[in-house]
Amino acid sequence: MEGILRHEKVWPHQLIDVLASQILTGSDSDGSFDFSDIVVVLPSLSSASACSHRLMALAGTGVLLPFFTTFDAWSRQVPQPFGVETKRYRELLIYHELEKHQWLDQGNNWNLATDMAELIGELDLYQPGINLDLEALSDRFTQAYQTRSQKLVGFEARLLFDTWNAFSGIREGRASEQYAYRYRLSRLLERETRRLYVLKYPELSSVEQSFIESYARRNCATVLELSLIHI
Repeated sequence: MEGILRHEKVWPHQLIDVLASQILTGSDSDGSFDFSDIVVVLPSLSSASACSHRLMALAGTGVLLPFFTTFDAWSRQVPQPFGVETKRYRELLIYHELEKHQWLDQGNNWNLATDMAELIGELDLYQPGINLDLEALSDRFTQAYQTRSQKLVGFEARLLFDTWNAFSGIREGRASEQYAYRYRLSRLLERETRRLYVLKYPELSSVEQSFIESYARRNCATVLELSLIHI
């Protein structure tokens, strides 16, 4: 099935009206107003009630509502064959690894473990689009810390690279929250065929944006982006 991706910028005060109107006019309804084959991804579920009421008001009758959700809630409908490590648990694992090898003074290890857990989580989330190797990572560190010595920068790059390889992906049946989120979204792409509407505010993460683009290759998807710029 060939999909289509529509993108439209909308003023904040028009957002609910535009969403409801597009659902109503874009439906193949035979008069029964059955919108249950539609997924509407919202920034927060707190706006689902307003969307529902406006849709029913425009229809002028009872309707079968779309599935209102968020990206996170929608992804959690997908079973995952591994457990999830919390950020704090991963920090503890990295801290013990740093303590074991005694690369740095003991007092620095907690702060470093916190920073590295954050970086590794981001790499877990965005890694499919990153060609990460030690040389490339060293170059990025050198550009970021131009006033630092090459020897120290090389050590930090090696430390992050080795730790990322040790702690990324699935380890002993567990993975980071970021890896799990990316996994669940990828499984949604395989199983979902419903029409999709996304309210884009605030900015979506790159993995969510990639999800929309991939989804639209096989299904109909509409992105309504909040416009805050007055011309």
